[in-house]
Amino acid sequence: MALELLRGGARKVVFALAPALLLALVDALAVPVQQMPWSGGRVGRHLVVAAVIAAGMWILLSAVDARGRTERCAAEGAGAPRADADPPGGPAARGAAGGPASWRSCLGMAGISAVLWLLMWAAVGPLDAMNDTYWSIRNPLGVAPQQPLVYSMIISGVVHGLRLVTGSMLPGIIALVLLQVILYGLGLSWTLQVLSRTGVPRAVLLVLAVVLGFLPITANFTFALVKDAAFTGFTLLLVPVLLSIQQTGGRCLRSRGFLCAMVVSALGFALTRNNALVILVLVGVLIVVLARRARRTACVWVAGIVVVALLPQQILTLAAGPQKSVESLGVPLQMVGSTLVHEPQCIAPEDARTLERIMPAQTWRDVFRPQSVDPVKYDPAFSEDALQGSRGEFLAVFARTLGRCPGPMLAGYRDQTSQLWRWDAIGVGGTSQSFFLEPISNAPGDRDEILADLAGHGVVKRPLLGEVVGTRMESVYRGGLEATPGAGTWVWALALVMAAAWYGRRGEVLVVAFPALLLWATLMAAAPIAEPFRYVAYLPWILAISAVVLLWGRGRAISRPGAPRAAARSRRTTPG
Repeated sequence: MALELLRGGARKVVFALAPALLLALVDALAVPVQQMPWSGGRVGRHLVVAAVIAAGMWILLSAVDARGRTERCAAEGAGAPRADADPPGGPAARGAAGGPASWRSCLGMAGISAVLWLLMWAAVGPLDAMNDTYWSIRNPLGVAPQQPLVYSMIISGVVHGLRLVTGSMLPGIIALVLLQVILYGLGLSWTLQVLSRTGVPRAVLLVLAVVLGFLPITANFTFALVKDAAFTGFTLLLVPVLLSIQQTGGRCLRSRGFLCAMVVSALGFALTRNNALVILVLVGVLIVVLARRARRTACVWVAGIVVVALLPQQILTLAAGPQKSVESLGVPLQMVGSTLVHEPQCIAPEDARTLERIMPAQTWRDVFRPQSVDPVKYDPAFSEDALQGSRGEFLAVFARTLGRCPGPMLAGYRDQTSQLWRWDAIGVGGTSQSFFLEPISNAPGDRDEILADLAGHGVVKRPLLGEVVGTRMESVYRGGLEATPGAGTWVWALALVMAAAWYGRRGEVLVVAFPALLLWATLMAAAPIAEPFRYVAYLPWILAISAVVLLWGRGRAISRPGAPRAAARSRRTTPG
């Protein structure tokens, strides 16, 4: 017993210290070379960071241990019932366990969240979006090489369809907002119902719903008309899909209702972000692995979903040409740009000539900005056609330059992606395209022209609650949004929860976070700009749900009292 306790304590120490030391190391690597710790300026900061994370992890691991002891005691108590105990499924058992929450209860809790979301929407105005939304409505095929074709066609069709009837774009915009809020509400209610089946108390579910309703960053994306908001909603829908398959071993795939929900969730996920198809394939592999009792059915449905999701891309290629290479080569372009700025002599002459055809080296150096490729790709001297036509040649230049000049190339990668992995990432208030409280919330060069066109079609910033009340409430919401931590902070919080789940052997927590971790990995490989929070708007949702599953879930689904008898009757009456 003493040896077992000693081993358990050593394992806990390792799981508490390893993330802390890793974070301190990453914190050190995030600092420019001239400010590295051995210069004496930041050693204290790294030690403080490591100590705080180690203490926090110890507390989190202790909570996981306490939850494990509670489950073991409950299992032992259930395995040795007293002679005078109430029989399983009897009144006392039903009163103690209560069973999973009903759909009506979960819809009611999600309804509370929806009211809070709509209250924020009513305070800030009918349209909260950016210039990409406007051009998706106005010219869906024209922006197809950069924007998801299906999403653009749907929002354009709804807005222009209702405009033909009413003479204004406003009814279509309101309809889209309400549909998106319904999407989030259904996703949240289904998630709450599945969490309830894993033993999460109803009081915790209610708190989760209220928190997700009150948080300005989660509320804002439920009504913001940007493709990333819709994508986040479908990412949320994947949570109950994956958890249900994990809990039932795939038996839920025999339900037509579940199959319809899974298809809608997966296709919505794949068709609202251009790089989501690769992730959908990997999520499909996870579904097949989890569906151990219906693996053949899972394979067939996953294959069908992937084939259907590929069709819009083929239509796009025929109608508007292939997707622009610059959208997926943002990180390599920045790494090359960093080398051109800091060590241009390191680039081989023949490689420099290839880069010159894409953009003159001096112009590249003049417009280069470490955290974003946008100034480069939007400069008139940048040739998208040259990059598109010599994509393979550019990647070969990139590989050779990485081998010859690893220092400036890796520095370019560090600067381009730092917002995604620094624990002290810039807060949402210090970045652009991170929240949406205006019809055009970013600052494109044609912003005034877009706003004038929207006003001509009846779309202006006019709070539904009135100017006085709306202005005051918006200032409160804006303050909350600006105080929201940046992407890297959320990533590290989720990573610590994942480490605690690994420590507690809670695989269902990893299932919840699997799509989010894959999405983060794709951004680390190909993000054109890492600062906008809209790219990772799913993180607060996934973090909150993962923490609830870790600290209150039982790891295995529970049934309603009497469910075993109902299941037995179903088996007896099922043909075959």
